[in-house]
Amino acid sequence: MRLGLKTRRGASRIGLDIGATAVRAVQLAFDGRRWTVRHKAEAPRRRTREAEPASLKKGQEPSHPVPPGAASSLGAEIEMCLAQAPFRGKRAAVGLSAPDIELLTLDLPPRGEQSLADFEQIVRIEVQRLATRNQSPLEIACWSLPKGTGRSPTAIGVAAPGDLVREMADVCHAAGADCETIDASACALVRAALVMIGPREGQLWGVLDLGERQTRLAVCLGDTPVLVRSLGDGGRGWTRRLAEELKISEDAAEVHKCDVGIEPSTRGVRRTGSADPQLIAHPDGAARKELGAILFGALRGSLGRLVTEIERSYSYVLSCYPAAKPLDLLMTGGGASMRGLMGFLGESLGIGVRSLGEGGSAEECRLSFGHASGGAASCDRFSTAIGLALEGCTR
Repeated sequence: MRLGLKTRRGASRIGLDIGATAVRAVQLAFDGRRWTVRHKAEAPRRRTREAEPASLKKGQEPSHPVPPGAASSLGAEIEMCLAQAPFRGKRAAVGLSAPDIELLTLDLPPRGEQSLADFEQIVRIEVQRLATRNQSPLEIACWSLPKGTGRSPTAIGVAAPGDLVREMADVCHAAGADCETIDASACALVRAALVMIGPREGQLWGVLDLGERQTRLAVCLGDTPVLVRSLGDGGRGWTRRLAEELKISEDAAEVHKCDVGIEPSTRGVRRTGSADPQLIAHPDGAARKELGAILFGALRGSLGRLVTEIERSYSYVLSCYPAAKPLDLLMTGGGASMRGLMGFLGESLGIGVRSLGEGGSAEECRLSFGHASGGAASCDRFSTAIGLALEGCTR
């Protein structure tokens, strides 16, 4: 199986990305050659840090995207988002990420002469054996992987709690949308990337999603995701780390993280706790570079672990597909725009690192933002919703 794209003309389904901080919706149009963003909208989530469980304050993921009693709130947020643009029709696709959906590497026997029903039963048994959230009936799917060397995995299985899938469909219905599919957000990002960068037959590349609560990596061979992993904290965890080290509020730390960014340096960085309060309060000119070095020092451990996990992921995939040529890493999500991060990762990994929003060349890119407000500059925020809107399928 390969991650494919249907090419239905006219308006696509609505891609609904339910993130930690906002609900984002995108609808595309296909003219036979290119996709165009026809409508996009965004509505903030109403949950605040104070309303979240204490466990989330330690950087953990919520166990459920719709906590008890919050279904009506999420429905209202989706409805508010959809009301901001004249979306056509009600067909929608919703994305789920870990831990609400699990993507598991499988080593399945060859199908041989087995019937499709018998083979699907083997897949179901194997996914249920490996899934960590198997207390309730699971919705299960899978796609095959290219043949690798030795004992390489042969497929990736997808598992989501059936009650969660039904609840998300009910919430969408109450908001005026018909949820026709629940998709893995990682697969949606890969579809969005392929539309922007063009086909990559036989080449190894990745998408790094720097989200609010978690950082996720999808490594692909050609147009097939062959490894999907969670790599730890997202942007909120980094903000907390900066606040603790600089002895400032999280709001101030978030501003510095976004506006100043990091200034990687091979030289020693003075202890962040001894930073000049005036430098932190009023960074300008040359002081921004010094503050960027201090921020880098505070995040050095987190960034080092991120590099290690990316290297480990690429090395594993290369051990399965030694003939593959490693190319670039595409960054998306809220953290992708942090100053200095792209250059640091590129230098540390030794591969090209760029924003997914940069897309490919004009000839390769099959996505246009048309008259949509924000244009390509907002691509990183809306990339998951774009992938969900695409008529994706596994075949």
